[in-house]
Amino acid sequence: MEKLDVQPALFNMQYLKEYQGFSIDLKELNKVFNQVGKGPLNNANLLKESGFGINKVRGIKEYLSDFGLLGEKNTLTTIGQLIYQNDPRFKDPFTQWVMLYHWSMKENNPFLNFLINDLNLATDDAGIIRKFKQWAERNKVKTDYEGTKLNGLINRTKAGILDSAAFQSLNLFLCFDDVLQRSEPYNVNPYIIAYILYTQRRGRTSVSFPELLDERNNVAKFFNWNSKELEAKMVGLMNIKMTKLVHHADLHLVEFSFNGSPNDLIEKYYEEY
Repeated sequence: MEKLDVQPALFNMQYLKEYQGFSIDLKELNKVFNQVGKGPLNNANLLKESGFGINKVRGIKEYLSDFGLLGEKNTLTTIGQLIYQNDPRFKDPFTQWVMLYHWSMKENNPFLNFLINDLNLATDDAGIIRKFKQWAERNKVKTDYEGTKLNGLINRTKAGILDSAAFQSLNLFLCFDDVLQRSEPYNVNPYIIAYILYTQRRGRTSVSFPELLDERNNVAKFFNWNSKELEAKMVGLMNIKMTKLVHHADLHLVEFSFNGSPNDLIEKYYEEY
């Protein structure tokens, strides 16, 4: 009997996460985060020390991982260690921006990645779901599940950016008359702009304004800035010697002048503020 081939495309699909059904609560997250920061703990000890159930601890660990803070075997990443040393309670807006930025990566939260980079107009829930499914099909993200996995991620993502227990104070989005729309972000320190810019550097010595305005998850897309807003922010980075602005004919270029890593910028922020 001829053996049937399994479609290779199925193995290349990205699957959505449910975070065990729990929404973001930064106070609960930093409780587990601080326990890990004090020293590697096995899951049994994490359960005992946190007082949370097994599913909740698992969901919190999934969030911390997608925020760029938690690595393998219940240990902190380099970013997690820097935050643990300087802002273990996640009180500083800079810390929250770092966490939210990492959550917006496609590999961590494809729905948030879609909202930030592809939702150009204020849209109701039905329109968002329809457009996300179209985007997901093009980008190999699985959305056809039985049950509530798709709606679960959508609801937890919206809660994460709109609820006071999570990232509402950053004002990346707002919801007016049940319609989700971009907003003017709050507390955007130059160092978070520099961190994103250098995270997206990809070996370049310079980048043009048109590239910055168009690149996924780079500063203009992430903060929803137009060309004038972007130019003002780049001048701010030039003032702290993170970049240089160069004009060639009609082309505006941003030259990278900082020689360290993106993580060095996190450390510099905490040293200076």
